[in-house]
Amino acid sequence: MRAIGIDIGTTSISGVVFETGSGPAHASGEHSGAKVLMSETIPGGADIAPAHDWEKTQDPAVIVSKAEALLDRLIDRCGEPAGIGLTGQMHGIVYVDAGGRAVSPLYTWQDQRGSLKENGRSTAERAAAAYGRPAAPGYGLVTHIYNLEHGLVPETAVTFCTIMDYLGMQLTGRTSPLVHANNAASFGFWDIPGERFDEAALVKAAAGNGTSGKGILSFLPEVTSGNEVIGEFRGIPVTVAIGDNQASFIGAAGAEEHTLLINVGTGGQVSMAGSSGLGGTSALTELRPFINHRCLLVGATLCGGRAYAILERFFRSYSREITGEDSSQYEVMERLARAELEHEAGRDIPRTVTAFGGTRADPGARGSITGISEENFLPGRLILSVMEGMISELKELYDEMLRRGAEPAVRAVVSGNGMRRNALLREITAGIFEMPAALSPYEEEAACGAAVFSLRSLTRI
Repeated sequence: MRAIGIDIGTTSISGVVFETGSGPAHASGEHSGAKVLMSETIPGGADIAPAHDWEKTQDPAVIVSKAEALLDRLIDRCGEPAGIGLTGQMHGIVYVDAGGRAVSPLYTWQDQRGSLKENGRSTAERAAAAYGRPAAPGYGLVTHIYNLEHGLVPETAVTFCTIMDYLGMQLTGRTSPLVHANNAASFGFWDIPGERFDEAALVKAAAGNGTSGKGILSFLPEVTSGNEVIGEFRGIPVTVAIGDNQASFIGAAGAEEHTLLINVGTGGQVSMAGSSGLGGTSALTELRPFINHRCLLVGATLCGGRAYAILERFFRSYSREITGEDSSQYEVMERLARAELEHEAGRDIPRTVTAFGGTRADPGARGSITGISEENFLPGRLILSVMEGMISELKELYDEMLRRGAEPAVRAVVSGNGMRRNALLREITAGIFEMPAALSPYEEEAACGAAVFSLRSLTRI
């Protein structure tokens, strides 16, 4: 069977045509011989120029137009699939009206309005104090509370959803969203055991920010925990969208327990699958709904692969002044770093904390470079230091999972463009995590996971 998976990322949109195999089933539930018949990635190009540096919004109409055109191309080139699966960037929200039309921009997971301090405290801090648990800026309900508090919710808005839910609505003609539990949970204030929003906590959080609890609860979308078909596009069943974290886990690691997925893309994540007793939520880690009433334990960094991109931008700007050309420096950077790593003195490197954009627990945190000496202040060692800093930040999150009672992973799978394009980063990851780190079998893990999820909804496996 074939399915198409569409992944709406922060900076790009990807689509794959995925075909299941006919060989023996692995422990993950997938069959050997499964393959990607076709894939395409296009730039998102939907960013809206911010009026303030803390705003991170995108145009949902641009995203839907590009995603639908990509979907049409995949169908026309590879034939009609059995189903269409959707995934994409989590946490963010777009408001819709009673007719199912977007009446706001997409407030992305990077939007920081929830961290703005008024009278010494931010919306997120006041919500967390009332809730008694962390409430992160960028999470949809923190964004919604801020917008209610400041009169920014459009008058015609009746609910909100993720951007991939909105794409599903536009593809199928739905006038109201049906949101999977793992997307709903990404908005925050989610009751894992009850598989529903914690409405009492939301009312407290709203009151803590001087907002009516009724204004919060009336906007909550309809939620499902199942593999639901939400409608059809060109006569093809479309499955309810799932989060890119969950889809990436399915695409890279199947649904196996005791497997650690280490993803480095724009951000960074470590994830493990298991039951609701997997380790619990803390300031550093989060328990998220997965599939089949199971959970993912997740730790996320805000910077992740962007830290390496920031360093490349630094070297690129210097190179441009010398050569007059704006050329990528990634190949040179990896060569310099590998040469230092293979050199005996290459272990004398600075220590870099790569929280350049803050952390989930502390948005105001910033990165640092320490331990610089006359001998180690060299480009190759600085590059090594940034790579080790990126992975060490993820290792700290995995260690927190273990401290909270999660069982140790027996294998690691690495995914994301940061890992796929940088062999040295994979080697560093295996060393820091002290376990083999196999590259995921598919390049577009999230899109593949969405396709697999769609097939499961159709075959009920």
